[in-house]
Amino acid sequence: DVERSRGLGDVYKRQAEACALSRSHFTRKFKESTLLSPHVWLRQQRVDKAMALLRHSQLSLTQVAMECGFFDQAHFCRVFARSQGMTPLAFKRQQQAQPAELPRVAC
Repeated sequence: DVERSRGLGDVYKRQAEACALSRSHFTRKFKESTLLSPHVWLRQQRVDKAMALLRHSQLSLTQVAMECGFFDQAHFCRVFARSQGMTPLAFKRQQQAQPAELPRVAC
């Protein structure tokens, strides 16, 4: 499972093999297609999932970190803060302080 894997070199190798490409060729084509390296893309996917969990769940930061495939809570907090400009806890508090969006009803 790519999302939970911590051995990214093996993940890239398996993905490359599934596409019948060398790892380096897969990495080049992936970056050409997404404008991100596989590593950066995967990290962003993990942060995006963490943001959704922080918004919509009561999981602890450690639980969110583990659910999103980070090595530990400290690693999660560093990556999240670098990506979002605030800690996961600050993000969660900010989200809780904002009123929930009401569904739009056509009249």
